Amino acid sequence: MRPLVARQACLEALGRIGTAHPEVVPALMATLRAADDGDAAAVLREGAADAVALIGPAAAPVVPALIRAAGDAHEPVRRKVFIALGTMGGQTEIALPTMIEAMAFDESPAVRDAAEEALAKVGPAAIPALVQVLRDDDVELRLRAARALRRMGGIARSAKNDLRTALHDADAGVRIEAAGALLQLTDDPGEYLPTLVECLTSRERGVRMQASQLLIDLGPPARPAASLLEDLLDHERPEVRRLAAETLKKMKVAPPAR
Repeated sequence: MRPLVARQACLEALGRIGTAHPEVVPALMATLRAADDGDAAAVLREGAADAVALIGPAAAPVVPALIRAAGDAHEPVRRKVFIALGTMGGQTEIALPTMIEAMAFDESPAVRDAAEEALAKVGPAAIPALVQVLRDDDVELRLRAARALRRMGGIARSAKNDLRTALHDADAGVRIEAAGALLQLTDDPGEYLPTLVECLTSRERGVRMQASQLLIDLGPPARPAASLLEDLLDHERPEVRRLAAETLKKMKVAPPAR
């Protein structure tokens, strides 16, 4: 077995051993902190992050080393760092600024995605930071913040008022994510049904399809939206008319006679 492959296998084994052995966490910290910027060392840092992800919250002492590795020059290392942080839940509160910064500014979309997902997994501690981002001028950041809050489900209850505000965002993607989040947070479908129906008219196909599926999945609580959907059967754009009719049909609400 080649030396690098053997060392990768050792790192995977350390991840499976976890905190059952007291030297595992220090070994992973040392690997993550390695100053060597060569490709081989980067592969090992990536393997160390994978091992931390296997261990999860019990590897919390590694968080400072992960924060440092979040600035690694190698994209795969940074991505694995945020995946590892995402496995630790509330243990990663000190890494929140690093996660927000990566979600906002990392040059790699894959790293930005991993940071967003990690923030969603942090839980309540991440909500104030995400709410602040939800008010940012950058539409991508608002979208990511709304999506992270939606992923939290009922945990994001303290962000309910901010999500209500986001229902009126200038961007349809932000609006649909806010509606999807509120769907999990309120018993009053009247709060988000108008936004879901409005999103059926979006120029973005992905937003239209999300809105349709959410209405269908809601079942009986979506029935008050039937009249609004019927209004869309006369919409000027054929794709909106078709989707409104399909949505009504799948909601078991027949469109009016034509």
